Amino acid sequence: MLRSTSSRSVSWLLPILLACGLVLPLAADPFGDAVGQSTSTWTTSGDAPWSVVTDVSFEGGSSVRSGKIGNRQSTTLSTTVNGPVTVDFRWKVSSESGSDKLTFNAVDLESGVSPSRTISGEQDWQVVSVVLQARPYRLEWVYTKDGGFSSGSDAGWVDQLVFSAAPPSAPEAGSLTPVSVAVGKPLTLVPKGLKG
Repeated sequence: MLRSTSSRSVSWLLPILLACGLVLPLAADPFGDAVGQSTSTWTTSGDAPWSVVTDVSFEGGSSVRSGKIGNRQSTTLSTTVNGPVTVDFRWKVSSESGSDKLTFNAVDLESGVSPSRTISGEQDWQVVSVVLQARPYRLEWVYTKDGGFSSGSDAGWVDQLVFSAAPPSAPEAGSLTPVSVAVGKPLTLVPKGLKG
């Protein structure tokens, strides 16, 4: 596989690699800088590469945009992370509602389980927060098109990716007593079986 610290140094190879179905791993620059995770290694694959853009971002600066694809095609941006970790990011989409979609997958590399979230249509910036357990994951943002129409910008964007320490594991089910709280009253949680 080919590694590069500059998208310009491999730009002539990109169409050849994509045509051959090869995945192109990219160094932290430029994708990591665009989304705020310059220490991660990024990979773009599918029918067209993702790109860094400055015309659409959450707070000015840059974000990453899905590759420009045709009907029945997809484009993927991915990186890996080791849990436990909380993954927060912002995303938006401008597409044919219900048909052309931006999907986020957190693929558990040990079990293969992949919880996902999908948006489509005209969706402005939204925050996604996902808590991942103590194992390795591949994070994927996939933009896919069906065989029908195109609508809007026909793209998805990702910005402001943050990895932070995951909160402590939740206690075993049933170990906390459910309570109702009146507004303005203090809340005290007592483990089941103890009187306080």
